[in-house]
Amino acid sequence: MQPLSDISTTLFLALAARYVGSEPMLADAAALCAGRTRGWSTWCALQDADQLLIAESLRFRPSLVAQPKRFLMSAEAIIKGERSPFELIDASKLSDELHEQDCYRISPHLNADQLIREYFEALKYGRATPVYAQLPESGDVVLKHIAGDQVRVFVVPESERSVLEVADCHIHIPSSPAVQEIEWELGSLRELAQQLDATPNLHSQHEASLTNIWGSEPKRAADSGNFYRVNAPTGTGKSVAMVMMSIDAARRGHRVVIAVPTLVELENTVRILRLSLAVAAADLKVAPLHSATRVYERAQIQFAQSNTASAYDYACLLDAYASDLLDVEPGKEPCFNVRVSTQEEGRLEHSKRLNHCPFLFKCGRTRMLSEALEADIVVINHHALLSGTTRIPLSDADQFPGPRSLIELLLRTAPVFLVDEIDGLLKSAIDSSVIELKLGNQGDNSPLLRLFNTVVGRSNIPGIDRSSLYRVNWALTYCTLSVSQLMNLQQEKYFEWPKKETTWSDADDTFITEKLGINREELEQLFNNTNRIPPHLERLSHHLACWRSNDGEHKLETLAVNLGHLIKALSDSGLLPAPLKEHDQIRLKASLILRGTLLVIETHLRNLQVELSGFVNAEVPNAYEVRRSIAGPEPLSPTPNGPLQRAVFGFKRKDSSDNDSTLNVVAMRGDPHSTLLSLPDVSALGYAGVKRLFIGFSATAYFPGASAYDLRAKDFIDVPDAAGQITFENVNQTTAISGAAFAERKFLVSKFAKEIWPWAKARLQSLANDPKTQERARLLLVTNSDTDAEVLAMTLAKMQGGPGQLVGWVRGRQSEYKPSSLEAQQTLVYDDLAEFTSGRHKDKTLLVSALGPMARGHNIVNADGLSAIGAVVICVRPLPSSDSPNNNLAHICYETGKAVAFYSSPGLLMMQERKHSNALLQSIRTARPAFSQQPDNIRHYTIMNILVSLTQLIGRGRRGGTPVTCYFADAAFLNGVKPWHEMLNESVHQLKKDGDWDQFERHHAGVASALLKYINESRKDAR
Repeated sequence: MQPLSDISTTLFLALAARYVGSEPMLADAAALCAGRTRGWSTWCALQDADQLLIAESLRFRPSLVAQPKRFLMSAEAIIKGERSPFELIDASKLSDELHEQDCYRISPHLNADQLIREYFEALKYGRATPVYAQLPESGDVVLKHIAGDQVRVFVVPESERSVLEVADCHIHIPSSPAVQEIEWELGSLRELAQQLDATPNLHSQHEASLTNIWGSEPKRAADSGNFYRVNAPTGTGKSVAMVMMSIDAARRGHRVVIAVPTLVELENTVRILRLSLAVAAADLKVAPLHSATRVYERAQIQFAQSNTASAYDYACLLDAYASDLLDVEPGKEPCFNVRVSTQEEGRLEHSKRLNHCPFLFKCGRTRMLSEALEADIVVINHHALLSGTTRIPLSDADQFPGPRSLIELLLRTAPVFLVDEIDGLLKSAIDSSVIELKLGNQGDNSPLLRLFNTVVGRSNIPGIDRSSLYRVNWALTYCTLSVSQLMNLQQEKYFEWPKKETTWSDADDTFITEKLGINREELEQLFNNTNRIPPHLERLSHHLACWRSNDGEHKLETLAVNLGHLIKALSDSGLLPAPLKEHDQIRLKASLILRGTLLVIETHLRNLQVELSGFVNAEVPNAYEVRRSIAGPEPLSPTPNGPLQRAVFGFKRKDSSDNDSTLNVVAMRGDPHSTLLSLPDVSALGYAGVKRLFIGFSATAYFPGASAYDLRAKDFIDVPDAAGQITFENVNQTTAISGAAFAERKFLVSKFAKEIWPWAKARLQSLANDPKTQERARLLLVTNSDTDAEVLAMTLAKMQGGPGQLVGWVRGRQSEYKPSSLEAQQTLVYDDLAEFTSGRHKDKTLLVSALGPMARGHNIVNADGLSAIGAVVICVRPLPSSDSPNNNLAHICYETGKAVAFYSSPGLLMMQERKHSNALLQSIRTARPAFSQQPDNIRHYTIMNILVSLTQLIGRGRRGGTPVTCYFADAAFLNGVKPWHEMLNESVHQLKKDGDWDQFERHHAGVASALLKYINESRKDAR
């Protein structure tokens, strides 16, 4: 039987010959298989049945062949094979290596449609159903849970076998038919709003919010298959309107999915919907849905608030049968990691994994998913919508085995998706497309090191062929021991690490070629120790080959010293284009070392990507964690590799507090923008067989130039902003935090706190003395990280004559459970913000937070619905590292999507996308780390992304239409290489140049007017 990869390749070769042209390029088939359909001009003209066929083919094809290089390798073998269904247009090329531009056709004696049907069916039904262990028919049932070195045993005696599940249990997936168009009528919505406003336990702003958002349009309709957006300023009632639209649609029989940013918003939205449905539609059901790993954590909060939430009510029944009499740690139940142990007479005991715990459908663990699939309105958080999966058996598990994504199930069951903070969903998609793994053999928390200790040295692992075992052994050795050698070398100052957040193996290629006077081809040969290089570089080439092999024959410290001598000798020889200055010699040495070693590390990481699938299937401990860290989650996306058409690896050196450093690999892949825009059509067709409707709500989903937030969706409702409510001002501080070295950061933040307090004290007094702002006499102080926020809050709270107990630190998700020197009453978590002005923290007048926890989410308002925040103080210039992988991916996908035109040939489209995106990536890689030296377009995208965060942050102070001032307090705003107002001015000019300023000013009038005023006043102050 053919492997699925070959079946997929044959299918897409046939699809290209059917829908692109009778003699397409191999690139056309590769592009279709890669899912690059959004710029293919023919896509929208295809019949529904043809779109469905291509979409379902994309769903079933293995992700490996979605990479054009892999596809081409498979296609070449098929075309050159015996009885191939295809033939080359130029038969003379059969003896040569095939290329993307080579054309082919289906053999004349074959029918294209029949060929497509045959291979589509083979692909759809070609997956083998996994075989799981069964419970023994008699005797005691011995179950095991293996976690690392710990093995727990659970024994169900024969007398209690009746408690075990014997039937094939599963959750039924209800289907939802296609709905071509969905409309909302103002009259129906207004009637609902008035009904809700009259309810005592709900707020009274429903009709006002509807008027703000909907306007006077009597009816609005939206077509399935499209992604729409509702653009409206912060504080106008978008979330209120969204809830009413969901209720109105559900009352007419449409199942609705609501997606919100976090679990706190999820719980609040479920609570509001339940209160609203009790009044407006008591027969409708609402249910939460999120990752199963968070159920126990959120259950504790629900039950502490006396909420009887059945979705969170479960108990692990294995505890009753534990041989060690211990309870399973809550939240870490082995639902899908239970093995049944058997032992035949005269044989050794062995165990095999069950499909799931035999108590799974009795303990309550399946309740959240089953209730969600039956509910009329489902509320899910952004991360779970994009990346959430379940291993609970479903009614079609025989056809589609393995973990299933939550978005797949929701696409099948609901025609309407309403997404709050849609630009936040895009940012979440970008962040999910970047993964990170710690390399080296330092510490004990790295999954890679744990896998190394499990695998290396073993001569045999059941289920793994020896060739694969040897390749993984070598790869793990290089990615642990050799990496630690490299990091020790730079720690001992044998070379200088580049001053970048992320570096790449080829980041300094231009620098190397210029200094050595060679071209790119000769650079490649330089590291391979061939004779195709200039004679004066032969000794250097022989030396560099040792860095790539690192076979233990040479001591790296000696190699590093000798490399320095070689470079100096070349500089003095007069054979280079010019003598090298000392700092160029130092940089060249580091560049050559890193190019040699990082390229090999990358090669071994790619080997691990391929080989670890077998180790995961063989249930080798830690193999799944490492593979997921390298490859990331399999995205529900027709285009898993994006315009770059591969995963791109970079390397980050991380300093630790003990003067040590580690090396992490970061990988970015995919096309987050296209992934979201494909949800209503390609993804919905592939997983549900019908198109769906998506409507996103946000104040900043339209934000031209903001590569991480600007989603090019269709406008459903467009509400202009009001000018004049926002003011930007500088605070003349002398302490600059942004750009400081890691070791100096804590000292500078503490110094800043002491310097800012007299100003903050006077500002609080001014707010308290003004009748218009006395109820808002609070300052929100914002930093870049939780670490900085904690230091700032701690210094303010403990300084003599300071604000003391009036300080509150809002912890981010990563530091929520971290020990802190601050008293408990001075620390808040995100959940506390929901009741900030009425809860135990209402006396706090200085809220300190990182940008992330505060920029979106809760409305911090007083009882009158007006903002409880008087002003926002930006304490650290929010300028991210210019080579942040998350931002890089956003920039690349955003610009490529805008710059590359539509093509009738998907192959030409793919090649143009690859050319443009890789050129942009190379410009980022080779630029110096200073922000001022980045390419103009990258600087513009970065500034616009920052303005989105500031706009959302300022929105905390604009609730109810209140005016707010945003203060820039970090001295780096004024004293940097390029002052803040000049950076902003460059982006304003770029918006005008691109023709986007008028629309930007309309949508974001408050920010636009504040920008212009701030730029003009800063210019005056600088004179």
